[in-house]
Amino acid sequence: MLYVSTRNPANTYTAHRAIYEVNPPEGGMYAPFYLPKFSQEELADIRSGGCSEAVSKILNFFFGLRLSSCDVESVIAWPKCPIN
Repeated sequence: MLYVSTRNPANTYTAHRAIYEVNPPEGGMYAPFYLPKFSQEELADIRSGGCSEAVSKILNFFFGLRLSSCDVESVIAWPKCPIN
């Protein structure tokens, strides 16, 4: 997924850069280049698992990762939480 600066949307940046830099070179903030639209089936898939599975699916979508729910659980020690 690509990101733009709120001050100059003509320049695009990678998710990696948006994560590791506080602000883009021209100031402002990073914002997604586009806002994705999820279908009802995609939303149902995200909601079908537990909290850590939902987080991994969302992070994988936005940042092109290959995280599993176990990866999320190993980083964040939280009790199981339902997705409503």
